[in-house]
Amino acid sequence: MSSGGLEGIVSSLKAKVEKRKKAIQGLRSRRVREVFERVAWIPPRSIVVSNLALRHPSAVFNPGVVYEGGTFKVFPRLITGYFWYSSAVGVFSLSESLVSDGGAPRVLEGPFEARIVVHPSEVWDITGCEDPRVDKVGDKYLVLYTGVSPKWDKVHGLAVQGYVFLDEDFNIVGGKRYFRLEGFRGGEGIYWWKDSAVLDIRGAKANVLTRPSIEDIEIAWRAVVDLDTGAIDPESMEPILGTEPWERKIGWSTNAVRLSSNEYLVGWHGVDRESHAYLEGVAVVSREGELLGVSDYLIEPRDLNEMMGDRPAVIFGCGLARVGDQLYWFGGAADTIIGIYRAPLDDVLETIRWVRG
Repeated sequence: MSSGGLEGIVSSLKAKVEKRKKAIQGLRSRRVREVFERVAWIPPRSIVVSNLALRHPSAVFNPGVVYEGGTFKVFPRLITGYFWYSSAVGVFSLSESLVSDGGAPRVLEGPFEARIVVHPSEVWDITGCEDPRVDKVGDKYLVLYTGVSPKWDKVHGLAVQGYVFLDEDFNIVGGKRYFRLEGFRGGEGIYWWKDSAVLDIRGAKANVLTRPSIEDIEIAWRAVVDLDTGAIDPESMEPILGTEPWERKIGWSTNAVRLSSNEYLVGWHGVDRESHAYLEGVAVVSREGELLGVSDYLIEPRDLNEMMGDRPAVIFGCGLARVGDQLYWFGGAADTIIGIYRAPLDDVLETIRWVRG
């Protein structure tokens, strides 16, 4: 496909945003409704990496999560050094009993033995494997992550939405892939693609929520991806949630939690235009990714652990898990430690402003 074809696709996507501008904005206020309680913190010193000579990471944050039979399988982003700030995805187990009690948030000292399961290995993720979102699909784990490649004039360059399947022993099966526009090779088209969540999977096709950066447009989309190839048909891409006047950008933060046959709960983040703080809310979408309802902000960085770190004033996904009538949110605090947050599911749903049902 020619570069003219690419220009046409980008122009078409921008036109979709302009056409739906009124529908995807004005849905939220700047209000923060604090329904989540802070449950626990996990610092880097609590993690021991079993398959790396450097046993303790410098930072551990932005974890994906899967809940299975009383245990959280936690998939954190691990930083081992700050010159290139290179990341890998690890996994460790956390008993629900350690976070089920109420009271003041506790520091979980562990130690928790983690194993690196997704690490830099390709040209397009050699600078890092970041910010995993994880789903259990049959007997495998589907891990979406941001793959970062170097750019000639700076260390951190292009980013793609990578993904892998892991078997029950957390070994990669079938190799690594990443999202791309149908008809284009890697490195062509949209150069910054991340913040995705999988909804309904039927065969090789999956409905997804995603966040491509299209020039200066950084908003939340839905699309259909072929998981065998990573190809996304541009015709399937629709913007569904836009920035508000006080925000620089928004994106999806977590995996999607199924509520019913046609309702999925997913976290999103907004970046404040003045403070550059990352705040979190939730949305309810259909299996096709249509927006059914959205909250205002539900988590705002204010605890000392969220204000002090490599990136102050940040709470960022990436794991959402339903345990009975409770909703657990596993996030990164200040790009340094893991924060665990909890709220009654009913309280979260009461914050939703329904736009379609």
